[in-house]
Amino acid sequence: MESIIKFLVFVALLGVCSSQFTCTSLPSDLAKCGTDHLSSKMPELAEMLKGTTDFIALAVLIPHWKDMCMYPDDVKNFFTCSFNAIENCADSDFIGTYPTSSRFIAGFDYACSKVNDVDIGCYQINQRAIHECAMTAAGSPPASDDIKDIVEHNCRIFEAEVECTSLSMTTCEDSRNIIETYLGYLTRPACSAAIYFRPSLLLSTVMIFVAYFMNKQ
Repeated sequence: MESIIKFLVFVALLGVCSSQFTCTSLPSDLAKCGTDHLSSKMPELAEMLKGTTDFIALAVLIPHWKDMCMYPDDVKNFFTCSFNAIENCADSDFIGTYPTSSRFIAGFDYACSKVNDVDIGCYQINQRAIHECAMTAAGSPPASDDIKDIVEHNCRIFEAEVECTSLSMTTCEDSRNIIETYLGYLTRPACSAAIYFRPSLLLSTVMIFVAYFMNKQ
């Protein structure tokens, strides 16, 4: 779990990078969204997400689908509130590195329609391997503040986690297909236009080995 926490911190640091946001109120605005829409029914989730953009990271919400789908209106209100806060603060050059609110909510609706068919436990068993694989594939963050480099790196993170999910969940194909479809809703608009390095066949092989090895630990 330590590696997962490190990866989520890594994603969170990218999300709150000062060059990507034009206001300082975002953490408090996001915390208020959680307080207003999650705290009364899902206090642990509200506390976990408090003041961060972590809910956008692919791995964060999947283990909580069953609980979240019990309160769909509250969750969707939280998403809408949070995305409004992000859009109000995000620099125009970076807004495309986040999924759109409508697609994110559509993805949640899809997840809830499949929540009784997906094996969340299979995803959780593979979660560490997925993140180790994604960290390896995405590489180090850019050393410069160049907008193009930051956008491309954010896109590499997204694609790496999607690919590593597919590579790791080999023992539960039906659940993998559901999660792959869900991840399709979370695509970043900027990434479809970005030109960035895609993992080679050799790297993909390494990623498969890493995923397999981590599952054996």
